[in-house]
Amino acid sequence: MSSQQRFEEAFKGWKQEPTDNPENIPFYRAFAGLRAAWGEDFYKNYNHVIHHVACSMDKRAENLYQEALRQLAYYEGYSITYKLPEQPRPRYSYSSEPNKPGEKEAKEYFDREYKRVYPGKRLNSKDAHEKWAANKDKALLIVTQAYTKALDAYQAKEKALDAENDARQREWENKIQETAIFENFIKEILREAA
Repeated sequence: MSSQQRFEEAFKGWKQEPTDNPENIPFYRAFAGLRAAWGEDFYKNYNHVIHHVACSMDKRAENLYQEALRQLAYYEGYSITYKLPEQPRPRYSYSSEPNKPGEKEAKEYFDREYKRVYPGKRLNSKDAHEKWAANKDKALLIVTQAYTKALDAYQAKEKALDAENDARQREWENKIQETAIFENFIKEILREAA
């Protein structure tokens, strides 16, 4: 049985329910006919298309099924051309990787701590030089640990940003795939009717 025959059979066989709005009976008939003609798979995935076509088709046309196909072809061309999403642009982090500390950074850390602990003493005093010589390795270890912590935080932020970019790209690819499946569904319907 062809899709046009299924449409006509369902269109004529549609029964009105007591709760149906009498003004919408042509729509109900057209919707039932299109649902039968295009199949349950199309209805489950794209019932909004059937609704759109049933609403927009001219119910006074001689061949209602051809009118429905005309509206479907128009809808397909519109949706494929104008509703394709743009490929997402990747987002970038503007923060830079922390620099690996050396003796200079350790000395700066020591100087800050020395001024905090001994606010009245000078940094170029004999006592400051002796304490620096004694605590040089300890200061280097502290700034290296701070660097490692900052590097881990930076890498975690970069990984999260990469994961977000990948997720957005996959979402876009899925939308394109859905559009291709929809386009194939419609082309099969139009090819069968030709």
